[in-house]
Amino acid sequence: MTELTELQVKLAEQMLLSVYNREMFVTYSELASRITPPINPRNVGKNIGQVSILCHELDLPLLSAKVINKTTATAGVGYYALYETLGIPTGGKTEEELYYAERKAIRECQEWYRLEDYLGLTIGFPHPDDPMLSRYDPFETVVIPQKEGKKKEYYISKYERNPENRRNAIKLHGTRCMACGFDFEAVYGKAGQNIIDVHHIRPLSDVGEETTINPEIDLVCVCSNCHRIIHSKKNGVYSIEDVKSMIEAMKSKD
Repeated sequence: MTELTELQVKLAEQMLLSVYNREMFVTYSELASRITPPINPRNVGKNIGQVSILCHELDLPLLSAKVINKTTATAGVGYYALYETLGIPTGGKTEEELYYAERKAIRECQEWYRLEDYLGLTIGFPHPDDPMLSRYDPFETVVIPQKEGKKKEYYISKYERNPENRRNAIKLHGTRCMACGFDFEAVYGKAGQNIIDVHHIRPLSDVGEETTINPEIDLVCVCSNCHRIIHSKKNGVYSIEDVKSMIEAMKSKD
């Protein structure tokens, strides 16, 4: 049985957490930043390949299919080479077909506890004899009502926004999302007039002090969905071009 290095175990743990948390995928750079200490994304590929070799030995899907290149939105070339290395029949499928089939197998697999146990991890995948859930259903979420609304006091620093900059950004860029093209007014009519988020390309929290903002080059107009994606990056923010690339990559799959 393949023995993993300490680094490879850390990467396997983060990939398993990605499965457990039902993430669609994780990029090489995200995975590299999630382990402690973080590593160069260039060192991810060869190490997660070893994790997939162990998965194959345990009769599990190739877990490295969860990890994608941010630019191409698919697995790296090393992933496809594993099929030949491991002698896995491809059935005449293209690389893209193999990739999506493996992603589906990862989602539907109910035995990830075997890799978790083998590596001595404590993630929480249920075992077949689990009294609460005999089989893991990747499409079912068990919801337990929780309390919320308790009053708490916070002492934080907020960075002042100048409403004139927002108005000028809209004058310059309009109210159509600069990432996906969504137009609130075109969809919702009068109720959607002048509704748009104005995003600082460089967050004010990164600047840390009062600064002059040029609405033409420092601000962009985006819909609330794209704005949320922009700020979803673990460390930093995605650029407008990053979001456009994500959208185009998904469109190309249709």
